[in-house]
Amino acid sequence: MHTASQALAIERQASAQPSLAERVSRPKTRAILGLMRLNFLSVMDLQLREKHVLIGGGSKGIGLACAAGFLGEGARVSLVSRDMAHLETARTRLLDRFPQAGSRIAL
Repeated sequence: MHTASQALAIERQASAQPSLAERVSRPKTRAILGLMRLNFLSVMDLQLREKHVLIGGGSKGIGLACAAGFLGEGARVSLVSRDMAHLETARTRLLDRFPQAGSRIAL
């Protein structure tokens, strides 16, 4: 249990943290986000060619981004999600980005 003065100090520390908008507006953060948009990781060879990757939550967000990264490395990808319609949409999006990966995507 915190005393009133400890709670006040914790609240001040929390409010002193910059907001997300403030962090994104920093030049260094903008540069990192720009590199991410350029997909700078695509130059790495992670030796995943013909490996099989199972991705839970692969229809949206981080799971879909991971699937795209693994397909870019040549891996076979199995996507799992609670909604089959979302999986079909994810497959379509991945095939738009990686047309040659048709046989490497399983739902």
